[in-house]
Amino acid sequence: MLNKNFYQVTNTQETDGGIVLTIQFNAQHKIFEGHFPNQPVVPGVCTLQIIKEQLSQQLQQPIVLREAAQVKYLNTITPAQAPIVNFTILYHVHETNISVTATITDGAVTYCKARLVFTTNV
Repeated sequence: MLNKNFYQVTNTQETDGGIVLTIQFNAQHKIFEGHFPNQPVVPGVCTLQIIKEQLSQQLQQPIVLREAAQVKYLNTITPAQAPIVNFTILYHVHETNISVTATITDGAVTYCKARLVFTTNV
């Protein structure tokens, strides 16, 4: 779990069909030492993990990523230039599947857009 170590949620807002989270990255975290030394960026897999952790918390049940239908990284997130970003996670639950559309932004900059499917069959 990366929450409260790699990142911290500083604000949560429930919306119709989802949540908007303000995330602050811990620029001193060891992940940044290896990804990449002297030029740290948030690993793409960590953004997907944040979506999973926060959605699981919102639904109050464990979930597993079943399908990454589309994941586009449009810009890199660097903790020095963008220590705080917004995760918009829109979801629809149907039986054991959860369809998700997620966007990571910082004002006018979009870092990632993703369409994912999670399952509650853990």
